[in-house]
Amino acid sequence: ARRLREVQGTGSLMPFPTAFQDIPGIQISEFPMARYSAVFFNQVNNPTLKTRNLREALSLAIDRATLVAGVFGGYGEPIASPVVPTFFDPSASTTLPKPSFDPERARTLLAAAKIETVTLTLAVPKTPILEATARLLQAAWTAIGVSVTVVPVEPSALVTDVIRTRNYDMLLFGNILTDPQDLFPFWHSSQRSAPGANLALYENTDVDAILERI
Repeated sequence: ARRLREVQGTGSLMPFPTAFQDIPGIQISEFPMARYSAVFFNQVNNPTLKTRNLREALSLAIDRATLVAGVFGGYGEPIASPVVPTFFDPSASTTLPKPSFDPERARTLLAAAKIETVTLTLAVPKTPILEATARLLQAAWTAIGVSVTVVPVEPSALVTDVIRTRNYDMLLFGNILTDPQDLFPFWHSSQRSAPGANLALYENTDVDAILERI
């Protein structure tokens, strides 16, 4: 349809805009969107993830810049926090620290954690982009000595059998913020169970109070 010029506009281009650049008369505009993809740790389902050194090691092992460039075609921004200034004000500069990539430090932290064998599962929707992301994460974590099994699940089954039941060690999933300033559904303690969207089962009374005031 796009090549026959039967489309006047669309809100999202998949695959990425490079696939459209050879079409005469196509104009591509880029706008930041209030959404992100992340790995959510379920410390209830797998208590090993309660170990801070392990969680930090898993984070440090990921080369987010290469991941964004290779999987997302450069159309994304590596972040290290679910709270991003541009979500609140698109004209704001991102002042939060950039995520670190340090596999050697990750190995050191993992050794300090003194966990004999780290075996985790990563649930992911069966979509090309997120599956490709999961495979890169698996390779990065394998490189520091963490065994990860990627479990691709059809999107409909992921919601009913995995997310609603909170049946996962780690979950690679995306959050779309209808109201970028309202993080209550994703991080308030009351949203830890379905149908709440607190996929990390995060619980902190101080944070709850802040979210209730926003």
